[in-house]
Parts: sequence; structure tokens; C-alpha cells
Amino acid sequence: MSRSKKIIILTTIVLLTIYLVIAVVYASKRHHSERCLGIEVILHKTSSSLLMHSDIHSFIEKRHINPTGKLCDSIDISNIEKELCTMPLVLNAECCILRNGIMRIDIFQRTPLFHIHTSISDYCIDDRGMQMTTPQHLPDTIIHVTGDVTISFATENLYPLICFMYSDGELSDEFRRISVGRGNQINLYSNRYPYCLIMAGDNRYEPGFEKFKKFREWDKRGEHQTKYKTINLQFRGQIVCKRK
Repeated sequence: MSRSKKIIILTTIVLLTIYLVIAVVYASKRHHSERCLGIEVILHKTSSSLLMHSDIHSFIEKRHINPTGKLCDSIDISNIEKELCTMPLVLNAECCILRNGIMRIDIFQRTPLFHIHTSISDYCIDDRGMQMTTPQHLPDTIIHVTGDVTISFATENLYPLICFMYSDGELSDEFRRISVGRGNQINLYSNRYPYCLIMAGDNRYEPGFEKFKKFREWDKRGEHQTKYKTINLQFRGQIVCKRK
């Protein structure tokens, strides 16, 4: 190949490179100078999703953080994410402006596992064992807890207990009301029978439930269970029942 042809090829490559760099810079500047044309909300579902798209859109309007019509490079994306994360059911929010001028909003939800309502506090514990603000609407199937409940007791003792109950299914369906008394005694109220189960608040709930299942197996028809006021599972190796 002659020297002149090499020079022509190299010159062409350099010019093409310069052209591509200028085109990318121009396109980038053009993109950032465009106005936001709207928002697209993506809800990442959980086992019991309570949020709806309308909830996010309504919140954005109420907080006056709708970016529609604003210059893309003037939008404070981090502030929008921060505001969205103040919603009780939002675990995390991620926003980005797409090339078509639409802001995509990814919402990662929180799932309330049980609700605690006392004379001095009202909050939920989510499925990660973290405290969260009580949302406006709770599912009918959620477990409600009352009594003398501290946050530490709720996260360290009630959380593993209720996780176990939900894993069983039948337990969480029947015992949706729990109260905590003196000495952290846990009372689980049945919605099928007139009694409550009494358990110690020391994380030794699995042996207690094993005893209870054997008792249920013995009284399949429920003839005896209708006569009891309490079924105490605190004692090792035995069940103590108290009549109504």
C-alpha cells in the first residue's frame, strides 16, 4: 500500500472519530435540554402488595414533585426518590430519565407482617423484622398485637414467632389476635374456639406448637376444645387447660 493511501485512510479514520465524538456530545446535550414528558411507575410486587399505581401518582401530585414539563437537567431526582421513600409502604425508590423524556420510577415495596397497637404506640413490623409506619389500609389477614409490647420484644421475640405462624398457614389463619401480658407472656386468641393459647415469650414457641398439634390430633372433632378458656403451653412436656 502506498504512503498516500495510508495517509488518506488514517485521515478518514480520524475524521470519522471526531464526527462520532461531536455527534455523541451533541446528542447528550440535546437529551439533557429536553423537557420531561411524563412519568412511568413500575411497582415491584411482593407477597402481599398493597400499593397501587394510583397511590404513587396521587402522592407525587400532593407533594408537588411531578417532573412533567420541566427541563430534564433541572430535575432533582434524588429529592423525588427521598420524598417517595417517606411513604409507609415504600422500601426504596429509584428514578431515572429515559431518552424519550419519560421519567421511570421503580418502587420496591414493604410488606407489613403484623400490626402493634398499644396505648402509647401504633406501628407495624415488616417481613424483614423492621419497624414501619402503619399504612392507611391493612389486609384483613394481618395479625394484630396489643398489650405491653416494646419494639425490641416485637422484633426479637414476636417476629420469629409470627414468621413461624405464617409458614404454617393454619396458625396464622386462626390466631390473628395476640396480646402480651406481664412477664412477656404471649396470648394467642383463636377465631374458631373460645380459648386462647398461652406461651412464654422466650422464643421456645416451636415445642409449644408441637404439643398443641398433638392435642389437636387427639381432639379432632373439637369436642373438648369448645369447653376451655385457656390452653397453657408454657410447661415442658405437658398442656394445662382451664375450663370456661
